[in-house]
Amino acid sequence: MRNKSPEEMLSKLNQRQNRALQRRNLLLDERSERLKQRREDSTYQLLIHEKRQLLRNVKLRARLEYGLSSASIKRQTLLRRKAERFSVRVMHAQTVCMMQKLKKYVDLRRTFSQELDELLRQSMDADADRDDFDFDTKLYLTKSKSRFKSKSRRPKPPRAKSPAVGNTGVLVKDSPASSPEKLSPGKVSPSKISPSTASFLKSLSSSSGSPSSPESDLSSDDESLTDRIRRVRLLPPELYQSMEESEYMLLLDLLPPITRFTLRELDLDEILTNRQLRHDIIFDPDLQFKPNMDGERGEQKRAKADRYWSEVDIELGEGSTYRIPLLLHEVLAILLELLPPSQDLKRDIEDHLDVNLLAQELDHGVFNAAGLIKYLAELLKKNCAPARDELVDSMEAEALAGQTIKALRICFDVLEYMKLDYANHQLHRLRPHIVEHAVEYEWKQFRERFDLGSVKVDETVSWIHGAVLRFRNKTTKSIFADKIDLGDDNTKLPPFNVLYNEAFLSLVLQAHVIDTILPETLSMDQSRIVQYYNDWQDITILGSLVILFRQVCGPKCSPGAIKEVKQKLWVLLNDNETSIAHVCLQMSDDAAKIRGTALSEKEKTTLSGIVESTLSPSSALYDMMQKRIGGYFEYYLANGDLDRDLIRRHGLGELVPEIETLSTKMSKLIVHNKAVYSTVYSTIMEAGI
Repeated sequence: MRNKSPEEMLSKLNQRQNRALQRRNLLLDERSERLKQRREDSTYQLLIHEKRQLLRNVKLRARLEYGLSSASIKRQTLLRRKAERFSVRVMHAQTVCMMQKLKKYVDLRRTFSQELDELLRQSMDADADRDDFDFDTKLYLTKSKSRFKSKSRRPKPPRAKSPAVGNTGVLVKDSPASSPEKLSPGKVSPSKISPSTASFLKSLSSSSGSPSSPESDLSSDDESLTDRIRRVRLLPPELYQSMEESEYMLLLDLLPPITRFTLRELDLDEILTNRQLRHDIIFDPDLQFKPNMDGERGEQKRAKADRYWSEVDIELGEGSTYRIPLLLHEVLAILLELLPPSQDLKRDIEDHLDVNLLAQELDHGVFNAAGLIKYLAELLKKNCAPARDELVDSMEAEALAGQTIKALRICFDVLEYMKLDYANHQLHRLRPHIVEHAVEYEWKQFRERFDLGSVKVDETVSWIHGAVLRFRNKTTKSIFADKIDLGDDNTKLPPFNVLYNEAFLSLVLQAHVIDTILPETLSMDQSRIVQYYNDWQDITILGSLVILFRQVCGPKCSPGAIKEVKQKLWVLLNDNETSIAHVCLQMSDDAAKIRGTALSEKEKTTLSGIVESTLSPSSALYDMMQKRIGGYFEYYLANGDLDRDLIRRHGLGELVPEIETLSTKMSKLIVHNKAVYSTVYSTIMEAGI
């Protein structure tokens, strides 16, 4: 062997050393990897142990809560059953009591009929006592002088002419003829009532507690109390003056449409306890009470009032004045409730509206209607708004012209307007308080009704669930649909605000079937949702017409001209008498002015056909316009403002005011609704629907 040189030996030693170092580093790396893997395994095992312990705790807590919930449900079930059994017993006791009262009432009414028939028979033979009775009445009237000046102060003789209303406004009623064969049973004067019958009527008014019913045997010939009073035309003031209000309700058919009971619906307590009114005032700052004289209900109300006052006028023309004291008694009751509490004012009103004295003045022809109406006019002017003075003056003028019934009718109208003015003042004063506590109040009311079982949330759950399904099935019209992909994960939900806005807009578009799908949380907003749908539809139609009009006019069409035409079309769309022919005619005339030349008959026919097809709900342009405007609404609900540049690019810049107005209204409703029912919605979302 040849001897190796030192260099070669050094090279081999270096190579061996390098290999040894590599082997050592490799071993160290492998050992480090094994230690690292062992540490990760230990950490993973520790995490698994902690998760298992957490799951055990959750399971124990869930079992505990389930047990508590089960016990609570059982306790509530037992309490509900006890309450039901107790309510059944109470209802049975009330039914028995009511039947006993009804039986007693029927017996009293039957006795009243017999006494009244006996009275009518006795009145035929009462000539011998007539002079003495009339003398006593005259003596009473001489001592109790009338408070109003009249040209005819002395009672009329027993055999006067038929009753009439004089031109001076003094209501004159003469005594019936003295011969028995000429006395009409339907026109018996209250002065013919014997003391025993008057006492019986008082006992009837204090005993009868249940209202009359068509099915009840209320009299010998199945007549109601008001029908019998109309037939005999006899109603002593003592009967209704001593009545409780529940008994006084028996005489409602004899009262005008405006009574103390209808006006009490405008009391402060009624306003504060009216859930719908408190809710509506949030969205309508100018909400006011006013007589409901619009539409079909207004016509029915006017017709009912006309029938009533016509009936009273006819009765008065035939000499029957039994209803006049009742009307004055109602005026007295309304004034005492309406005017500020004052003992002096109360005594003054009661002195001037002494129904007993006024009834006797009517019987003896010395009732000064003009003087009484003048006093009422002065009283009303002192306490009503200046805007009502003209109506009060007309009341006084009718009385001076001898139209007593017309004057009384106007008096009731003035009292209604006064009550409305007071109620509107209270409503305006209370609005800040109502709005401030609206969320708390509405949630409390909903929670109480929910706990009692009178309201559920089934439709609300279905409403939210439908919106989720539309996102999952890619059938939603939301402008955010492309940004939300739920895939096949049934536990994944869209952001709630996006989900709610889409659900609300879809609900508005289904306003034609709102009765069947309305969520319980929006039950007080049904009319608003329908109005939103109508406004949305008007904006859609207006946008389609604006686009067509711009195409008809060509390049000469300026933004100012479009705005002017839009205003005209908006007026036409809000008129119930407008037809497609009216719209086409307006567009043709305006287009001719802008183009400088009139449209030919062919162009008019083409325009009419395009307008008719475009405004059809099945039209592609109409559907596109509706979705596009819905996108504007959704953008506003998500961002608090409109994308005006996008709207202008779509050629609808002139519709920004209308779109923004409706967007603001819907946004206000949505914000309030989510503030009130956030607990309900969060519970539905947490349940995973």
